[in-house]
Amino acid sequence: MNLNLTNIPEKESLKEKYFLLKGEYVKLLTDKDSLLQWGKPQLEALYVVKIGHKQLQLLEIQLETRAG
Repeated sequence: MNLNLTNIPEKESLKEKYFLLKGEYVKLLTDKDSLLQWGKPQLEALYVVKIGHKQLQLLEIQLETRAG
């Protein structure tokens, strides 16, 4: 079976879909990089400020009860 893209009537539609998907892929990669470089450090900092000190207190209490 010989597939010749010049004879497929949907060629233009497939090209449009390809370029749309390519654009969406590039946007997703950009978003991923942005989240990893900005979002992740921000979330880690928020975690330390809001939850981290409570975990440290819990650890100290656990150590005290084991030692006691």
